[in-house]
Amino acid sequence: MSERIESSSPESGWREITEQETELVSRLLASTSQSDALRAQLSNSRVRGIAEYRDEYGSIEFQAAQAPGVSHALVTAFANDADGIPIEILLFTKAGALSELEIVKLDGSKIIRMPLPDEFKIGEPT
Repeated sequence: MSERIESSSPESGWREITEQETELVSRLLASTSQSDALRAQLSNSRVRGIAEYRDEYGSIEFQAAQAPGVSHALVTAFANDADGIPIEILLFTKAGALSELEIVKLDGSKIIRMPLPDEFKIGEPT
């Protein structure tokens, strides 16, 4: 994924959430007690890449959670890349809204093949 280009416009970079991103977030939400309320937000979600990360992993922030406040990690999951290095995904919420989907390859290298949503296991890496 390409990096987001910074702009002075607060609306710059916002887009509809992709099917792949929706599937990944849905996989994470399936393990939480808040899944129905948060899943309802997905169909209308607008997201953008997180420029500060500059990692091209595909981390996104949700437009609905741009209000002030602190984000909290709701769920974490792991799957191995093709080279065996774990990829961690974290889903954050803020004030009852989806706020961020963070994707990190634990050694900092490029992702070779993003695992399918059902390949991610909730909890600690194996």
